[in-house]
Amino acid sequence: MDIQTDAGAALHDDAPREIYEPPARRSQAIDRCSITETQHLIEDYILADLPVVIPDAAAHWPARQRWTPDFFRRHHGDVTTEIDGRRWTLAEYLDGMETATADHPLPCPFSFDMRDGFAERIADVQPQPRFGRIDRLGHPLMHGALLAGTRQHELFFGGSGSVFRRLHYDALFLHGHITQIRGDKEFFLYPPEQTSLMYPSRDNPKLSRIDDPADPDWCRFPLFAAARPYRTVLREGETIFFPAGWWHYTVVRGPCIAYGGVALTASNWPKFIADNVAYRRRDSARWKAESLRLYGHLAGLAMRVHEGLAPRPWR
Repeated sequence: MDIQTDAGAALHDDAPREIYEPPARRSQAIDRCSITETQHLIEDYILADLPVVIPDAAAHWPARQRWTPDFFRRHHGDVTTEIDGRRWTLAEYLDGMETATADHPLPCPFSFDMRDGFAERIADVQPQPRFGRIDRLGHPLMHGALLAGTRQHELFFGGSGSVFRRLHYDALFLHGHITQIRGDKEFFLYPPEQTSLMYPSRDNPKLSRIDDPADPDWCRFPLFAAARPYRTVLREGETIFFPAGWWHYTVVRGPCIAYGGVALTASNWPKFIADNVAYRRRDSARWKAESLRLYGHLAGLAMRVHEGLAPRPWR
């Protein structure tokens, strides 16, 4: 087991990037709730579709001790990905990540589907947080076609000053949760009720046309000034849950390594199925899309019965 406390401590040295906010969009804080307060967490946040910071969801993950820049250099340094036309090895990015500044940031996002090149690391982020009575993603009735193309386990790297400028909400209306394994990251979230202020793209309504939400062009996007974000700095070791349909972007405050997962509950199941059907209508025959809709409806009913019989997780 690689335990390098000095490397973890050094990741907090950079000062936070200051971001201008018009008075009309001053942020509101995101509540915090321990993973041990299961009833409070599920009833007051998950089922209420509200974001929440969970300070101890990853307390027992092996990743908390193992995952350092040196660990990934040794075990996965030759894994590559392309950003803005340039192919990077993970080792190259890690070298730049530790020296990046707000004036000279690295490209963002630098992320991987953990099933491609990091499959053995998925065991390092277990047990996963529990957000309902049953695990719908792992349920026997969850057909693989419903999750095609979805990153269920994602690995993020970033350096100081990097901004994930794609103001968006996640595909398939899946809930999301991100854990900071190393370093801190600032999150800005906007509820679905503010969608009219987000300037959704006509081609992809889940993606905003605002090219830089951290420093927007107010002349082109004046309505965005009225948006009021939920805002928090996610500290090393903490997890943030954000519900399906919530717009978000992030600002990296120093060298960081983060894990991202998804969640599926009764609350987002109908939109999850509807979004699946919409995708299939574009790419395949109508009868395939309608068959998927019927299967999703029946599977959802069966899962509700299962949830009704399952013990409450806080008992």
